[in-house]
Amino acid sequence: MQDKYLKLKKFFDLYTAEFNLAKEKDQKNIQLKIDHSKRVTKDMEAITAEMPLSLDEKYLAKIIALYHDIGRFKQYKKYKTFSDYKSEDHGQLGLEVIKENNLIDDLTENEQNIILKAIKQHNKADLNREIFNNEQEFLFARLIRDADKLDIWRVVLNEYTAETTNGVVGLGL
Repeated sequence: MQDKYLKLKKFFDLYTAEFNLAKEKDQKNIQLKIDHSKRVTKDMEAITAEMPLSLDEKYLAKIIALYHDIGRFKQYKKYKTFSDYKSEDHGQLGLEVIKENNLIDDLTENEQNIILKAIKQHNKADLNREIFNNEQEFLFARLIRDADKLDIWRVVLNEYTAETTNGVVGLGL
């Protein structure tokens, strides 16, 4: 699974490099999501470090963390917003990117389900236990929500303590 993670990390870097937008503000917003995804991956690594997970499960969690917002890049390029309400569900867009590029086709069906379900559900207001096929899917969905929220709060705090604000991150506050 470590080799798979490294291949997916390389694809992530190449894919996100394609979103080189002309306007400085737009490029800053793209970079914000690249940096966010990498920090969430580090947060996920810290969260799972002491958990009773196998090494493969820890790498699976890192894959989910790195790819949880992969749909944001298409979303921002097309709509110039990170608001799902004003555009499309970025979790669903992320699944499309993963499937269009056959990124996880070589993983087991269970591993694919875990990744896809966690990414699809990471941005939902609540996790409905009944939509998960097993405890493992539910665990990874909760893990990505926790890792994601840790970094979102950091970004929001930085936004509201800065002298000038970005506006895209504002959450309407």
